[in-house]
Amino acid sequence: MNPSKVVRVSRDEIDHALSVATAAFVADPFMRYIFSSAPDYLALFGSLVEKFSGAQSLADEMMFRTEGFEGVAIWLKPEEHGDEEAAGAWMQSNVPGDRLPTLVSVVEEMERYRAECEPCWYLSVVGVDAKYQGQGFGSVLMKHVTSQLDDLGITGYLESSNPQNISLYLRHGFEIMGEIQINDSPVVTPMVRQAR
Repeated sequence: MNPSKVVRVSRDEIDHALSVATAAFVADPFMRYIFSSAPDYLALFGSLVEKFSGAQSLADEMMFRTEGFEGVAIWLKPEEHGDEEAAGAWMQSNVPGDRLPTLVSVVEEMERYRAECEPCWYLSVVGVDAKYQGQGFGSVLMKHVTSQLDDLGITGYLESSNPQNISLYLRHGFEIMGEIQINDSPVVTPMVRQAR
């Protein structure tokens, strides 16, 4: 398979895109720390992504997928943070009580690091369905937007919630800014990429 084409996610494809993101993060250390139960993770991860960034990304035409829906990338434009009030209410209602304070603190730290990089395009989610991982789809998704960042002279920012993915981001020009770890949570690594 040639993982070469990236297209925008259309409004009628949002559920498919969120399902791919769910399949991509099924073994993610931080997300499975938050949702350790498989039924909870499968039921809630997609709506978490939609609340935090998916709806805004789709509205701004900043949500991309590989042609065969092997992977998705969800970006936010500079200074765009989606509906923070709705996201906060969602967390209060859906995140297990013993994990909620840690998640809130991690999100606050993520926002602090992102603020250091503004104005920037924010890569909220990039993921490849576990069935297709290791076949180059992640790189194709990264190249699609990093080339635009360079053309526009815009900084990129992301957080890696899985240490196995850091090498991918480093290969695409991102640099580690620090580490976020609250209580007993897995490490989340904020990363920045200056336009080239």
